[in-house]
This record gives sequence, structure tokens and C-alpha cells, in this order.
Amino acid sequence: EYTFNGTATNDGTGAGLDLTLVMSGVSPVYSTGVNDLGQALYFSALNGGHSAAAMTSGNATALNGANAVTITGWLKVDSADTYVGLERVLATADNFSSGGLVLGYYGAANGADKGKLQFGIGSPGTGFYSSPSYATANTWLFFALTWINQVAQPANNLSFYVGTESTSVALVNTTTSPDGLSVIPTQGNKLAVGNRPGLARGFDGALDDVRIYTSTNGEVLDAAALESIRLMPEPALLLPLLMCSFRFKVERC
Repeated sequence: EYTFNGTATNDGTGAGLDLTLVMSGVSPVYSTGVNDLGQALYFSALNGGHSAAAMTSGNATALNGANAVTITGWLKVDSADTYVGLERVLATADNFSSGGLVLGYYGAANGADKGKLQFGIGSPGTGFYSSPSYATANTWLFFALTWINQVAQPANNLSFYVGTESTSVALVNTTTSPDGLSVIPTQGNKLAVGNRPGLARGFDGALDDVRIYTSTNGEVLDAAALESIRLMPEPALLLPLLMCSFRFKVERC
């Protein structure tokens, strides 16, 4: 889990995925977090939105062998975003043909793709899209996706969800990620949050409470569990004794 509070780059799990801020010579910019709790990290539009990133100094091997993944977090997109292309929210590889995991966002300058998330895993050559449900600028939007390996679930194995600070989690759409995988392939690249490892596709806006669940038994979080997460941003600030119930991070379910 990356809450961006205090020790902003600590994943808090011992999984080896602590982040190293890469800010291209500028200081990190923090904003108020979701529901005015804690902090969020703002990824500025330096050099066309390409320069600011938070990255691991290690690798992403904690993802190896998982056959299902749930990713959740909050994003606030910048209304002044003019970048044409896929801005990375989270990635272990630079593109969809590099064997890694890529989650990205299309900003306001992308026509019909504005407000879509795109996700790919393995080497499918492309990512697979959500509906354009994340287009509202300057507003905290809760996002979630679930992926189950295609060997176990040949069709409709990728789902996207959305919520806000005041509206419940809702299913955006379900689609098929035809990756042909039974497990996540071996990950040797760095995990980047707010950019890709090569630092060429930065997110333009703020991110908060980015979390990754992995499972080796094909299970993902359902809508009720996702709603519980939406209702408790910054769990360490609100109710530390319940952390065992909400410890997704990079961890086996």
C-alpha cells in the first residue's frame, strides 16, 4: 500500500517494493489526501507530463506466481492535462509487449478515450479498456480492477470499478484480457507508480492509497470488499486495529 504519508514511499509489507522518488530535480509535491485525510502525492506535468515518478529501487518479484490480482487506489486528474497518450498509473514494464503489468489512464486530450483506464499483463501487445468513467477532473475518484488468469477464466476475466468520496463503488465494465496466462510471468523490472520504469509516461494529477492484492488461488475482491476499501481511506489513520482486515498491499489473499 502506498499512502504517501510521512514515509511516502514505504509499501509497509516487507515485500521489497518500497519506492524511491524520482522527481527530475524538483521537490515532491504533496496535496491533501482523500476525504481530507493524510497526504497524496501530486505528479506534475513536467516536460509534458513525463518527468515525475515514484519508483521502486528493487524489483517486482513479489508479484511472481500470482494467478489473480486486485488493484485499488484513488486518482485526481489535472484539468490542464494536455498529454496525448497513455499516462501510467502503475507499471512493471514500459509497454504492453514487455511481459509486465501495465495500468494507465487517458486524459482530456485523448478524444473518445478520455477518462478510460487501460490494463494489460504478460505480453498481449495491447491493453484492454474500461469505459470512460474516470474523466471528472479535480475530483477524487476511486478506481479498482480485478484480473483472473485466462486459463482459469477464459472470458470476462477483467473488471473495472469506480466510486467517489460520496458515491458507492459500481461496476464500470467487464471484458476479456486474452493473455493466455495461468500465472503472472516472472517480473524482473521495477515497479513504478505514477509513471513507467523508463520514466516516459507520467501521470498528470494526484494519486493516493494505491494498493495491490495478489492471490494464488484465483480469488479477487468483490464489490462489497471494494466498497469497504472506499469507505476507509487511510486506514492506518482511522483504525489501526483493523489493519489486518484491510491489508491488501502486495500480499497473498
